[in-house]
Amino acid sequence: MIYQTEKDLLKDIKEKKYYNLYLLYGEESYLIDLYSQKLSDIFVKEDSGFNITNFDGENTLLKAISDVAESLPFFSDKRVIIINEPSKEIFDNKYLEDFLSDIPKFSIVIFKIKSDSFNPGKTASHKNLLNLCDKYGVAICLGERKETDLIKYVMTYIKKAESSIEKNQAQNIISMCGNDMNKLSYELAKLTAYADKNPITDEMIEKTIIPTVEAQLYDLSNCINRGNLPKALEILHKLLILREEPLKILGVLYNFYCNIYKAKISLDKGISKDESSELFGLRPGDFRIRNAYDDCKKYNESQIIKIISILAEADLSIKSSPLPGEFIIEKTITEIMTLRKY
Repeated sequence: MIYQTEKDLLKDIKEKKYYNLYLLYGEESYLIDLYSQKLSDIFVKEDSGFNITNFDGENTLLKAISDVAESLPFFSDKRVIIINEPSKEIFDNKYLEDFLSDIPKFSIVIFKIKSDSFNPGKTASHKNLLNLCDKYGVAICLGERKETDLIKYVMTYIKKAESSIEKNQAQNIISMCGNDMNKLSYELAKLTAYADKNPITDEMIEKTIIPTVEAQLYDLSNCINRGNLPKALEILHKLLILREEPLKILGVLYNFYCNIYKAKISLDKGISKDESSELFGLRPGDFRIRNAYDDCKKYNESQIIKIISILAEADLSIKSSPLPGEFIIEKTITEIMTLRKY
């Protein structure tokens, strides 16, 4: 069986409906590790390590996995075998179905695949593994969570820590941490420890949460968009100290204003935010679409086109001019601000 959502998996776990075979794959490594640990804890309680075996799939043969699966557990009803990133030998092994179709009742096999290279839609051996897990066990794709899900996660995490937080603060934390749930959970652990069961404040967030480079780049774009030159230059200099490449910074600014242009055209044609998600290449409801729709009202179409042209010229200058990239970016930011619509 293939679970369509996390809720389906959680429902089965809650109802104690278990299987001997699980395939956990997708972009969100945090969720893959979370559910792998949750399943391990269910099947092997208070285990000293004897009944949980982790295999590095890249250097593991199917026979080695099969041998462990056939071994009786020690002082326990179950043993768990976790295969991290299966090797080509496992994918292509002609005996794979024989093994998966006849896993001993006392063994639980969990495949964990975090690699982007796992593509059942294009690779026959990957599709075969998915189909076998569908036939003899369960599989679930754990992709990046939507912003609404991340907000709920933050607010639930804070509540469990016996503290409280406003929704707009949760949104701010997500914008600082991005969609990486490993990063998000690490920063929330720091924040709740600092808060010590007191309500979360903006000052606490600013003191404890370290924004990703991508978040700082987005803040730079927003400062330019709002006309805050001192703050924009402050963020720019921090990024340069962190040795961010000038071309990468320009690339983020270019994408930022391209999104504003897409929003401007869509708005003029009466296309809603959700309807335009495919044009942006983002999920419906993504904050970048929402912000682009708000920001595009500050410009007319010719201004946006001119800004994109300025950024393209700056890109060429950095690649061909002897002038320092830092100087070119500062000059570019100043030029953009003169075109803003007040």
